[in-house]
Amino acid sequence: MMDYYLGGYLLLRCLPVNHLHPQLDGKPLLTCSTCFNESLLNAWSYGWGIDVKDTLYDASTTLFDHLESAFGLDDIARENIRIWVNEKFDQELIGWCGVFMSAATAIEYKKQFFQHAQNCYLFGLYFNDSDARRFIAHWQPKSERDGLLGIPQKLMLRQPENDDINEQFLGYDIVGLDIGGEFHTSHCHGLHNDLHRRFGLTLNEHGLYNNVPDWQPVVDYMNDEATGSEPVPWGIAKIKQVIF
Repeated sequence: MMDYYLGGYLLLRCLPVNHLHPQLDGKPLLTCSTCFNESLLNAWSYGWGIDVKDTLYDASTTLFDHLESAFGLDDIARENIRIWVNEKFDQELIGWCGVFMSAATAIEYKKQFFQHAQNCYLFGLYFNDSDARRFIAHWQPKSERDGLLGIPQKLMLRQPENDDINEQFLGYDIVGLDIGGEFHTSHCHGLHNDLHRRFGLTLNEHGLYNNVPDWQPVVDYMNDEATGSEPVPWGIAKIKQVIF
């Protein structure tokens, strides 16, 4: 059996999708990619992060207005989040960007600042040795001024997957780790039919892929420039939902 290593935890708000895949219409796509789902720990959560009043959430809404309407976060609440996040970041309990190093830290954050937020999922991300090494090597800091991204930072600890009764296996996500520390997914490119034809991949009810005997041809395909995916390192994330 292939060994997997923990890449961290993501706390995401996953809303229903439509017109992506017929079996998903009206249901959430449980990908770890923020191209589809919203991270509750985001750049605005950090003390040095973006200014929510000058940043657009979508074409007609500022991030400031969105955080207030969706989660009831006013200036005081956001400042309290930044103070808390900075403290946990200094303790290496949080990484950049949006990565919790333990489920306990993520649960504490959710209960303290987003107690009433709905449609939230806590995902544990696991990677095999080859993909872990690829992410670590590609995103090594180029200078002393560059920080280490949270996913490679966690993978460097080589913490093996264990059978935690509070973690429920959901499926496999084909992901590319971007320079900002967040993920793209194969769903961004509408590659499902192509992946099914080439490699026999099938989607489950969560919009994640069922297992195949050998993921390496899929990884090679996603990292091939001719495929047309984002020019970032791609790999396979084994996704588990933390039940709390």
